Amino acid sequence: MVSIISLVTLLVMVGCTVFCYFKGTLYKSFLMIITAVLASTVAFGYFELLAGLLLGRGIDSAIASWSYLIGYLLLFVIAFAVFQALLEKLADKGVQLGLYPERIGRPVCGLVLGLIVAGSLINAAAMAPISGVPYKRFEGASVQPDRLSKPFLSAEDFTAGWASILSKGCFSKGKSMAVFHPDFVTEQFINKVGAASDVSTLSSPGVLQIPPKNAVWRLPENITETGGRALSGESGKSFYVVRAGLRKNAELVSPFTFSQLRVVCKKENAAANPLSGKGINTYPYGYIKTRNSLERVDSLGETLNIEQSVSQGPVKQIDLVYQIPRGYIPVLFAFKKNVVSQLPQPVDFEKVGQLEPYSGTVVVGSDEPAEGEE
Repeated sequence: MVSIISLVTLLVMVGCTVFCYFKGTLYKSFLMIITAVLASTVAFGYFELLAGLLLGRGIDSAIASWSYLIGYLLLFVIAFAVFQALLEKLADKGVQLGLYPERIGRPVCGLVLGLIVAGSLINAAAMAPISGVPYKRFEGASVQPDRLSKPFLSAEDFTAGWASILSKGCFSKGKSMAVFHPDFVTEQFINKVGAASDVSTLSSPGVLQIPPKNAVWRLPENITETGGRALSGESGKSFYVVRAGLRKNAELVSPFTFSQLRVVCKKENAAANPLSGKGINTYPYGYIKTRNSLERVDSLGETLNIEQSVSQGPVKQIDLVYQIPRGYIPVLFAFKKNVVSQLPQPVDFEKVGQLEPYSGTVVVGSDEPAEGEE
């Protein structure tokens, strides 16, 4: 499937190159690149807002799971048409920069334009709630965010990267895409790992209940893995515990996968402005199983279920363990695709008192998409 996406990218680039060479000038071709960049930036900046309006019809409606794809495509197409119309009026159609600049510049602009357009289309397809679409992004049988299989040229990362860079500057409005979505493309794929097993990519907006304080702390040193095994952490990283509360009676809260429990971290000296700048994604290393041990996550595709009964309270709390690079602290917690909450500052474990063991079920399943979805 990766090779097919690479071929599609090349075809789009060739098509845009032919169009720019025969139907445009270097000046107009360059303006089309600006139009595509602005359109993709607008789409990335506001598609979640438009998707939220579509989700107002109900989280379990037929359109809900496709709302992000629809919102992104609508904004990209509309913004491209509007910006192109405006720039066409401003452009002097008689501008010619000479024979050789025109012959060389037009195809170059066409290639760049095609890369942006192809990247936008692939990003839209990645938002589809279907596992393995538009391609399988992870190498091997298990999901590892640092082991990726990308198409040739990786147009989708190129396009998302532009939007991320712009969001840290004048387009940020105090909320940077580089914080909320440090690796946008991988997030779309990893969030739907369990889609083939009826795991929804969305949940009710009010599902997440993060404690206002005492929700983040360093893992106590006496904690071991199940069976008394010592923790096997990576060099240069520290273990943090994040306490997440999920409303038991919220729509589509359960089941969910560990891949849908994302934590965004920022450098400790930049945490004063947690929503601006740039962050990094981390995914669960494990979860607290008993007061003295944690259960390591073997696969981010493992499925969790929480009981629906509210006899023991309406909120189910889970203490999740993350490996975080030293000098970084958790600032955001994201559940599934559409729910995110800011985390309070880390505290000493003494203020927390005790750990919260997880008593729900964990089902070990394959991270591979179903046959025919790859």
